[in-house]
Amino acid sequence: MQSQITARHFDLYPDLRDHVDSQLSKLERYYDGIINAHVILGESNAPSGNKTAEIYIDVYQKRLSAEDAASTHEQAINQ
Repeated sequence: MQSQITARHFDLYPDLRDHVDSQLSKLERYYDGIINAHVILGESNAPSGNKTAEIYIDVYQKRLSAEDAASTHEQAINQ
């Protein structure tokens, strides 16, 4: 599986990159036909300052997507 991580409006730190990679590797336990995964991490401009995580997964002839927001990027990824 190829993976790509995009950080919007902040610098991606190595620990967060490792966390994303470890979570993506867990997906392969459930389905080994994942071709590509693109994770987009961002920060909300709202006063609450929520962190967002979006993931787009390409599988055979389909694209799956999910998104969530939380107080930290790690929590947004885990949900």
